Amino acid sequence: MTGQTWELAALPGPRGHLDAVVRDLDDGLSCVLVFPDELVERGTADELVQVLGLRSCGVRVRPLSSRRVVVLETPHWESPATTALPEWARDTFGPIEFDDVPHVSPAAVDRPEETVVDRLCEAFRISEEGDPLVQLVTGDHMTGKVIVLCGWDGWDSADLGACVGRFTALVKEHGIPPAERPRLLMVVREDDVPTSVQERVDQVTTRVHWWWDVYGRLDTATVAAEVRRGSPWQTSKGRVTTLREHVAAEVLVEVAGPDLLLAEHLAQSWDGRVATLADQVTALPHDTADDLVPAEIAGRTGGARPPQALRRAWRRGVVDRWDGRLRISPAAKVLTSNQVDLDTLVWRGQSRALMPMVDGCRAHLEKVLRARVSKSVVESLVQGHADEQRRRGRHRHGVVELGAMAWSVSTRQVHLSQADADLLFRAWDIRNALAHLHPLSDDEIDRLAAVMPETLW
Repeated sequence: MTGQTWELAALPGPRGHLDAVVRDLDDGLSCVLVFPDELVERGTADELVQVLGLRSCGVRVRPLSSRRVVVLETPHWESPATTALPEWARDTFGPIEFDDVPHVSPAAVDRPEETVVDRLCEAFRISEEGDPLVQLVTGDHMTGKVIVLCGWDGWDSADLGACVGRFTALVKEHGIPPAERPRLLMVVREDDVPTSVQERVDQVTTRVHWWWDVYGRLDTATVAAEVRRGSPWQTSKGRVTTLREHVAAEVLVEVAGPDLLLAEHLAQSWDGRVATLADQVTALPHDTADDLVPAEIAGRTGGARPPQALRRAWRRGVVDRWDGRLRISPAAKVLTSNQVDLDTLVWRGQSRALMPMVDGCRAHLEKVLRARVSKSVVESLVQGHADEQRRRGRHRHGVVELGAMAWSVSTRQVHLSQADADLLFRAWDIRNALAHLHPLSDDEIDRLAAVMPETLW
């Protein structure tokens, strides 16, 4: 994410997720926060860790020295070291020096020459006599402090998992009250620690948070609005352009869903026309995901964490849960059986944008009609249409629907001005198309804009 016009941590969904982590830390609990790999590779995870560290007065501890070892997997992006510490760490322990993390070749990664416990004891000047981790957990100088460990900093996976397991066990064993406990904030990717650390933690001392179901509609809309502000499509004037942009804003949010990169891309590049949307979605470079998403994902909505079958796709940023639905990014290249139906997403966005406006047109036209005809005619229209609507289970008591008004004008029972008649039949066409799950073309939207009076905008 570019971060040029919006910040991830400031969006409502991510801010609320970070709030939940901070609340757990404030309550004396250690936390494991699991990020998708793509968030770490883009450096965004480090920005979020920095926010958490500042809010919890935590100290991020990294390995001091490392050795190069050959691995089969491609290493992840390494963040630059930081020496920014909260006041309690500077005053008590002095500056904790970190070596720069070297950039490694695709066939090698750095592994620390010291264990996590050794590094913590060195960083916080714990005596080597006795059990150093016991001294760290029970020492008065660590009361209420937060220690941040990031799995992508180069720690050994098994060693990191063993440290958090023993640390939280000692907190419980020594009966340290929640307010006085030191806390670990371990931020990892799924493969950075053993599965037991993520799946089988002690709920008395530890909470696990997954970066899943974090983003909501408001987050996507905020990103789109921030990026699109000042664009030529938003600043242009005229009825057609104004309505097109209004509809495009809802369609963009619906199409992008939890893929904020796609929302940013469309906000920058899409002109708001339905005809050009598919090409703009395809233009966003996304990893091929044929081997990541199962052939059948129906029902795999997950709870507080991504379903096991979708973990690989989630790690690559292809799948997430958004607005109560499991969503695959339309920009991802996936199997045909999981191909996103762009027409359905367009229809949903158009319905959110236009149905309130169509109902506003209906209310305006009903007012005009009631002023032109007798009460008995109105009652006959309401009653006749009500019988039909009852059969469909959609009756609204006392309301003259567009269909009834259109029928009365077509049969010359009611006479409207040309402008009102044009608005009536255009609104009726729009309502019927959307009711039958049919996305509108650019021409259909433009024709509605041409007949809508400014008082209904």
